[in-house]
Amino acid sequence: MTEAKNLPTVKSLKDRLAGATNVTTQNIEGKIAEFEYYLLKQGYRESTIKRYTHEMEILHRRGANIFNPESVKATIAKQKWKDSRKLGVCHVYNAFLTLIGKQWEQPRYRAVSTHPFIPTKSTLEQIIAGAGKKTSTFFQLLMETGARSGEAEALTWDNIDIERCVLRIEPEKNSKPRTIKVSRNLINRLIGLKRKDKRVFGKTIYNNRRTCWGHTRKRLARKLNNPEITKVTFHTVRHWYATTLFHETRNLPLVQRRLGHRNINSTLIYVEIEEELYLQSPDDKFICEFADSPEKAKNLIEEGFEYIGELYGDPTFRKRK
Repeated sequence: MTEAKNLPTVKSLKDRLAGATNVTTQNIEGKIAEFEYYLLKQGYRESTIKRYTHEMEILHRRGANIFNPESVKATIAKQKWKDSRKLGVCHVYNAFLTLIGKQWEQPRYRAVSTHPFIPTKSTLEQIIAGAGKKTSTFFQLLMETGARSGEAEALTWDNIDIERCVLRIEPEKNSKPRTIKVSRNLINRLIGLKRKDKRVFGKTIYNNRRTCWGHTRKRLARKLNNPEITKVTFHTVRHWYATTLFHETRNLPLVQRRLGHRNINSTLIYVEIEEELYLQSPDDKFICEFADSPEKAKNLIEEGFEYIGELYGDPTFRKRK
């Protein structure tokens, strides 16, 4: 009996597993931090690095062993995400596998191309009128420039030309830089924000602004009895801007330049959306012009007129008022 008392205490299986879990969690968190630094060294943009590390953290929180491709594959399959989201997470994990020197058989998810939701102008104006000072200014900036939310968040005080009412948009996602004229009202609202950082809207942690907007839009939708507000995201404003600009000008190259697209194929979707939303509108009014020379036809096209055929032998063009 005396010998039994002197035997070393043996940890229960539960205690040993708990300790192993803690070590694994620390290893995973450390590897995600290493992944963030790896992406930085590879030249990824700040917004992309934040999104990639955020997705890896989500996989970890939802039970995936990020060192085990089969575990990651099973975790992704269980999520109620659209296939396009699952495919995006697979691309993120591909980058992580490069870091740890492993490979996997990527799941066969396919992104389904769909037309984006386009809010009405009145809905966006309700948001601007009902949201807080910074959020409403952020939305007005998106409405007047068509910038991506990341581009708007990156706007610095140096990018604002107060005298000429011009904003310089620094691009993301391989877009082109843009210089866009905006309203005096927007300029006044921007300079009315507190200067706490070189960025106009201050430093933000990834997804914080979107999370805050998620709460705000639910409140506004209830208050204004407008359920459409719950479907509005920062990026839907960009879609609204592009569709509206094309409807007003019929100038696809102009829309391409304003959005910063390098390939006009990325802009063509707004032609289809505009046709669906406006083609049968009874409010459509047009300016019609005839071209009696190639030079005049060229000038009309450059001004945004659309060729619709010949009338009495002359090429006929139109543009919405």
